[in-house]
Amino acid sequence: MAFEGLLLSLLFSGGATLGGAWWSLKRWSQARHLLDTPTSKIRSAAQGYAEFYGVLAELADAPLRAPLTGKACLWWRFKIEEYQSSGKKRSWRVVDSASSEAWLRLRDGTGDCLIDPCGAEVRPAIREVWQGNLRHPMASAKSGSLSWLGSGKRYRYSEERLQVGQPLYAIGDFRSSGGGRQARDLEAAQSAVIREWKGEFSGLLQRFDSDRNGQLDEQEW
Repeated sequence: MAFEGLLLSLLFSGGATLGGAWWSLKRWSQARHLLDTPTSKIRSAAQGYAEFYGVLAELADAPLRAPLTGKACLWWRFKIEEYQSSGKKRSWRVVDSASSEAWLRLRDGTGDCLIDPCGAEVRPAIREVWQGNLRHPMASAKSGSLSWLGSGKRYRYSEERLQVGQPLYAIGDFRSSGGGRQARDLEAAQSAVIREWKGEFSGLLQRFDSDRNGQLDEQEW
């Protein structure tokens, strides 16, 4: 038994070492890639892979509201975890998570461009983490005077946001429409996305029903 325990310990240590080495190599490769890509100006950027640095600006649409705090923002991502305890085992289990798919406007002084965050690695500067005893932290504002009783459970909430005026670094595939290389036309892009969304209402609910009430209210639309 002692030999088997030692063998398992060695295998675990070896796996952790290999995993750490892989993660370090991946981050090093990403850092080298970023250093080797020059920063472009939006007005004069070539088509294809490009790097930009600027500030976030508002779109014409009404601002989003982050689902856990209700704060106005341009983009959000949240996670709700439930605390679980069984004997000596204690852990946090993710029970809900989602992220905004709203487009972002980046401005660098020479022009504007739109950024599609879907599939991107987003690292916001704003991140809030807190705990409570409600399945959703904003439920107390909607469930009436008895909401203070709680559920007897313990939850941890995490919310990240991007807001107007924040600096933003972006790298990825750049494309412009029209002969003048102006930023992609927002109305045309939104129309195409809306046509796609209307084909599957259940997908809309999953992506944009931030208060999880089973329907899309005016602000979510």
